[in-house]
Amino acid sequence: MLLHMSGNQSGKIKFRCVDESRGGTFSFRNPDSAKSGAEDPELIQYIGTSGVKTCVGVYFKLSDDRCFLAHINGVIRDKEDDNRATRVCPSDADGEAIKNIVKEKLEAEAQQEQWDKPDMIIRESLLMVCPEPETYAIFTELGDGPTKQTGWWVAEGIREFLNLPDAPLMMKAGFVVGHRDGHRQLLTHDSVAASSGVDPPELAGYEKVPERAAGDWPVEIRR
Repeated sequence: MLLHMSGNQSGKIKFRCVDESRGGTFSFRNPDSAKSGAEDPELIQYIGTSGVKTCVGVYFKLSDDRCFLAHINGVIRDKEDDNRATRVCPSDADGEAIKNIVKEKLEAEAQQEQWDKPDMIIRESLLMVCPEPETYAIFTELGDGPTKQTGWWVAEGIREFLNLPDAPLMMKAGFVVGHRDGHRQLLTHDSVAASSGVDPPELAGYEKVPERAAGDWPVEIRR
């Protein structure tokens, strides 16, 4: 594999990094057909996301040349004040609303990008992460105690859309995936380090390349 596709002079592996609230259907070009020196993001065979906390990072393969990946941030915003927002679901009705938006956005993506939803490929490649799908909350409509956050409902939306009710949600802060070779690097969650903008140690061997082809993937409701 050519150096510019997979690494750099320091030996780090380049990966296409999808930022928070971004996502989409991404294509990969066969590196064996590339000309030396070509600068094409689609030649980079690794893709991922980082900094996941209450969001959900999701990846699944559609074919050898395409995948879906998104860093989905579910937000419940105050309808009277845009600056007031929460990721704690005060009621199941709010969670259901978040879940339904996720399903609608996935359906729209599938139609626009003409997915054929190859069930076996998706089932074998699906990766979902969210380190804080629940929290301890007080004064919610559901009472005090462990409460589902928006990430829990985002994951439910993905499961229902894909008809994979038992798909696991791993409590990790992100991942890097080798689309062609099946490589997976999961990222540990450290809330203190993350709040300081420090990357998890697993990324020491990687170089982020911003994924410019990613589209907006906001998931918001107002109450």
